[in-house]
Order: sequence, then structure tokens, then C-alpha cells
Amino acid sequence: MNKTLKRCDHFCKQNYTVEMNKVFKQNAKKYKIQYTRRPIEANFDYTDCKKIFCNPTCQGYYNQKLKSGFQTRYTKRQVAKLKNRGALSGCSHISNYNI
Repeated sequence: MNKTLKRCDHFCKQNYTVEMNKVFKQNAKKYKIQYTRRPIEANFDYTDCKKIFCNPTCQGYYNQKLKSGFQTRYTKRQVAKLKNRGALSGCSHISNYNI
């Protein structure tokens, strides 16, 4: 695995999955339901992150408006932050992920 993919893998494990876990906890609290996270759900977040943020050619995404591997809904500032954290692409816009 090359250095950029390792960095993106680290981004998915240490940033994206942690942030999405916070989102799910907040939603559970908001709707007053018990929050439990099974390993299969955490693995889904990781896999989803790899497909969205570690896919420079956005293979598997069709009819997307992309600019340099990032969907055009991301601002220049958001793209810069994502790249700084280790993301290689932004094939889909994740609205509840706090960049």
C-alpha cells in the first residue's frame, strides 16, 4: 500500500468514523433512543469512507459533477481541509460529516 493510500486509510479510521460516531450519538440523544454501535456498522462506515474519500477516479459514481475528484458541492476550503486530513477524493457529498 502506497503512502497516500495509507494516509487516506488513516483518515477513514481516525477521522471519518470517529466523527460519524459522534453524529449518530447526537441523533440518538435527540430522538431519545438508546445508542449502541455494532462492529458491522463501524465497518460499514469505514468501507463507505474508503469508497468516497479514497477513490481518486470516483469509480462507481456516475453523473456526478466532479472537479479534481471532489464533488462540486464542496467548497475550495472544504476540499483543502479534506486533502490536509488525508482524503484523496470526495465522490459524494456527506452533509452530516463536519469538515
